[in-house]
Amino acid sequence: VYKRQVILTGVYADESVTSDGISIEDVGGSKGITIKNVTAEKNYAHNIYASNIAGNAALSTVTANNSTDYMGIFLNVINGTKGVTMKDIVASDNYDRNIMLDNIAGNVGLSGITAERCVSSSGILIVRAGGIKGVTMKGIKANANDLENIALNYITGNVTLSAIEANDGMGVGSTLSLIHI
Repeated sequence: VYKRQVILTGVYADESVTSDGISIEDVGGSKGITIKNVTAEKNYAHNIYASNIAGNAALSTVTANNSTDYMGIFLNVINGTKGVTMKDIVASDNYDRNIMLDNIAGNVGLSGITAERCVSSSGILIVRAGGIKGVTMKGIKANANDLENIALNYITGNVTLSAIEANDGMGVGSTLSLIHI
């Protein structure tokens, strides 16, 4: 989708046996993507995947549980200056990472997030966020994930955490990992 905005509202994308529930790639419009009131569960690959987005990404009231082989939500190469905002998200019980954000040019804001019981990896992993404000996380429940419950790597700006619940990280035993902040 070149030079357009993508808006998904009230979408159900469940139980794909071969691929992603929702896959959005190569969006050239400066307004980016908006995903609101969406349920994507029990898909073979990612429940929600977005990559190479020229604008920002905003997700609200989203459920992305039980991916059988990949991630609940994976946002990769989001180039908008506002970055990524996620509010009221439930992404739990996915095979590989519940939520992963990678190569975000702007800031990252997460609030009201539940990302628990990832089968083989992290609850929330944010890698390379470049905004001046950095990463803000408020009202997060990330418990009992196989590796880190929350991992933040290579964050350019500040990191602000409040009302975080991150207990019982298994695997490496880390409940919160901050690298190269």
